[in-house]
Amino acid sequence: MAEPLEGNEKVKLSALLAWLGEEGGKVHDDIYFARDNQMGLSPFASERIDSDAVAVNVPVKSCITTANAKKQVEDLLMAAEEQDDSNDSEIVSPKEWILLYLVLHKLLLSFRKERGSQNRKDTERSSKRTKLDSENVNSFLKHAAYVNLLPEEILTPIHFNIDEIILLQSTPLFNYAIQKHQETRETCERIGKWMLQKLENSSSGEAWIEHLKDKFVSPTSLQSPDITEEQRVQWKRGTGDDLYWCEDEMCWPLLKVWRWAETVHGSRAFPPRLIEAHDSAPILIPCFDLFNHSREAKVTWTFERANAQKDIQQDCATLTVHNRTGKDCQVFNSYGPKSNESLLASYGFVNDSMNDDTVCLKLGQKQTNGATHASDTKERLHYWKYEEECPPDLLEEVINVIRANVDPEEENEDIDRFAPDAGEEEREDIRRKMYEEEAYGIISEMAQKKLQGLQNEMIEEAKKNVNVRPEVLHTIEVYREGQKRVLGWAIEHADQKSLTLGAEMNNAYY
Repeated sequence: MAEPLEGNEKVKLSALLAWLGEEGGKVHDDIYFARDNQMGLSPFASERIDSDAVAVNVPVKSCITTANAKKQVEDLLMAAEEQDDSNDSEIVSPKEWILLYLVLHKLLLSFRKERGSQNRKDTERSSKRTKLDSENVNSFLKHAAYVNLLPEEILTPIHFNIDEIILLQSTPLFNYAIQKHQETRETCERIGKWMLQKLENSSSGEAWIEHLKDKFVSPTSLQSPDITEEQRVQWKRGTGDDLYWCEDEMCWPLLKVWRWAETVHGSRAFPPRLIEAHDSAPILIPCFDLFNHSREAKVTWTFERANAQKDIQQDCATLTVHNRTGKDCQVFNSYGPKSNESLLASYGFVNDSMNDDTVCLKLGQKQTNGATHASDTKERLHYWKYEEECPPDLLEEVINVIRANVDPEEENEDIDRFAPDAGEEEREDIRRKMYEEEAYGIISEMAQKKLQGLQNEMIEEAKKNVNVRPEVLHTIEVYREGQKRVLGWAIEHADQKSLTLGAEMNNAYY
């Protein structure tokens, strides 16, 4: 059930739509926005919208790309009178320019809000310097209306607390979250150090520069009098240690903003080819991401060149919805079929139907003198979807392990028991079936072991834990149930295959 927007959210949405109109973009006339109980801010049809309708078009110039994010940041640093000639492209990756652009928006919007409040209290202090601050900041904040409406919180695993993250144990998302947590920390430290050097090289004393300096000083810096020795110890201990999962953001608030930007980009980015950009990093298209994901929605994303005959005034990205949408029904986008593992990792929600869920099975491998052993740390990942056959590559990998470790004499003796007079072609067929029968047995054991890790009372205990947010618990519970469902199918399938092959051999040769 949709509820009307109220208060600050309504004001922010109006500002974003007004900005889009000023830029030359447009949302369909029969689309309005309301708050969905599950999905939050969502677009709905005020009247029936026929199929093949353009839901929104966004000018290319309004998109956030590596190129324009980099230029905006560089212009901001020039405004700070920073004169460093180092090659910034070797320090900041294409994606990181976009993340830094978002982070700086967040920090400068906060500065502008604080500055406005301060100036209202003492209007006499509004000087030429303050106006210059405002000009530089406002010039940079080209996407302020967009960033203002972005959710403060996106519940992907990297934003779980320690009581929530342990509920992902025995799933691939647990190690993924730990790794992502450390990666974002290291990236934020590197970019933060680089930005701080740039800002400290500035000969200007403008207030916004001092504001950013304070934000970019990390707990490892001896230049910050506000960071205690205890915090520095906590920061050091937190490196690579999931026991200190939450302490790093408490020690350095900038890290929380960086992880927010990382999640915004990961959950809302589109391929740059959509606007025929040559960026190597995915781009952000403001207002495209106002439309929630539905697997069933039929949509196309297209690049439209300026065309006076079509009343297209400038190059733009267009979202066309091919489904017919009834009055007061939600208008959806679609990112294609995605497993709950992918949805939870990148978007922070799950699909209760679990129809596209997969499990990841892996078999360690090691090459030694041409032989393959199942003891190596190098792993090949195989994804198995519910009600589908065993992934062929997984079956072949297990067979290769069996073949590499078999004793040829014992193998020939086994074949002789089945068909002592068989020719070479028949012997090879028997050999293949023997390998497959054993391989399916191994695969079943792999799936059973993985399933055992998910069979515990962790979820029931978490329901009593006040530190576990209900919405997070729901997503984890659905994800784990989907994993168990697919593993149950995999075990049943592999066992049946092994039994069938064994029966075929017995019927043919006994």
